[in-house]
Amino acid sequence: MYGTFLFTADDTVENVSGLFQFSNGKNKRGVYLGKGSLLQFDGQSLQGDSISIAEVYYETSIPYDHFSADHILTLKTETGKSFKEEIDFKPVLLATEIAEEIDRSDLAFSIKGVDEYDKVQLALVDTAFNTNDVHIDNTLQGETLLVAKNRLKNISNGPLIIYLMIEKRMPLHSGLNDEIIVRYTFRRETELVD
Repeated sequence: MYGTFLFTADDTVENVSGLFQFSNGKNKRGVYLGKGSLLQFDGQSLQGDSISIAEVYYETSIPYDHFSADHILTLKTETGKSFKEEIDFKPVLLATEIAEEIDRSDLAFSIKGVDEYDKVQLALVDTAFNTNDVHIDNTLQGETLLVAKNRLKNISNGPLIIYLMIEKRMPLHSGLNDEIIVRYTFRRETELVD
């Protein structure tokens, strides 16, 4: 059995969303677990739901403030096989306070809880239609994401939205053939000035 486990955390939203999908390995479309199966997250039973005729998922919601803690995922299949996964979600935080205005000097964003294997993406989006936004992938130095001032030349002065996305992947140890993916999103607004 194959499982896809995705958690999406946005620090501007109260709850973290958890989606679970299972497949038989022949195709990657989500399937119902079957009669007698049981899926629980932190002791809460999850029921299958369908987003289309061929896709089934199981969903949970966790308060953002309680996400960075120990959690337990348990699965009992219709054949009686059991899996138990203890998950310790480490907090990821954008430690840098974003000022109401930033100038065109080098930018540094301090991110706590990331490691060298995490996928990190940054988007700087202005409100002008005639400029290109800035997109940066995986440029961490330790726990700091650096943006050289020359990357800001294509952005107009004025409102600026900063999107920081971090994706962590954690292997499963229970015997399920997949991994847990956690996506953190941070969104900040500021003004870019000369």
